[in-house]
Amino acid sequence: MPDNKPTKHAETHWEIADIKSLRPGWADEYCREWLDDSASRIVDAMVSTGWDVIHSILAEENGSLFDMDATEADFDEIQIDALI
Repeated sequence: MPDNKPTKHAETHWEIADIKSLRPGWADEYCREWLDDSASRIVDAMVSTGWDVIHSILAEENGSLFDMDATEADFDEIQIDALI
């Protein structure tokens, strides 16, 4: 029986060290609070940029973003070509 649970295919996270690399004078606790306070804005930007990248890659591969005739076999061929 197929597993219909969605899977994650790309994710990232931000750490205190990432913020300290840009603001070395900030205390760890302040960096943590800043990340907590900024989380929704960071997530929104990451999702928006992620969609832009997905659209761009699909357009590059097919010449068209919305290829309604694409099949799973077409996708498999694209993946194989990418590996070669």
